[in-house]
Amino acid sequence: MDMKQEALRGANRLFMVCLTASILFLYGVFFLSGEEQQREENAISGTDFQQTISSLEKQISECADTETKRDLLVQAARLCELAGDIEQAQKYYEQSVFIEINEASFPFLYASAIVLFEMGEWEKSLFQCELIINGSADMELGNRALNLTIRCLIELERNQEAKDKFESLQASAASTSKSLYSLY
Repeated sequence: MDMKQEALRGANRLFMVCLTASILFLYGVFFLSGEEQQREENAISGTDFQQTISSLEKQISECADTETKRDLLVQAARLCELAGDIEQAQKYYEQSVFIEINEASFPFLYASAIVLFEMGEWEKSLFQCELIINGSADMELGNRALNLTIRCLIELERNQEAKDKFESLQASAASTSKSLYSLY
């Protein structure tokens, strides 16, 4: 690979990281309840992320309700992302999924797959995307996971598999121009 191709690949990766961070932020803004959003804004407005994360960890360890525990883990994951600790964010997302695997856990598995992709853990990201594709009834989430699968396969230089997945996405009645456009 020559230097120009390597520079373009690096620029593309940086663009995708920025785009993914923006999408995750918007996902949090649009899908959090008013109370959850207020809690997250209060946590973000403080400069001491670690203190807030430590407080969340204590609440997580004391929490018996699975839904509340999942919400706390997701909040901790988002704060870790904002603080720049994507490895810890990925661990929190993964923990939130495996509390109880059900339809509600798949969006967090997708968030985990995105973070793994950003970390260069393409095989692990690919595995999590396959779990979503095979387990979730949400077609839009399945298409997003398929898009990420294609990106992982490209990074792993498994181009024929990526092409086959792209063609299946293209042929799918559920795919829209939006889901195809997100690959570019």
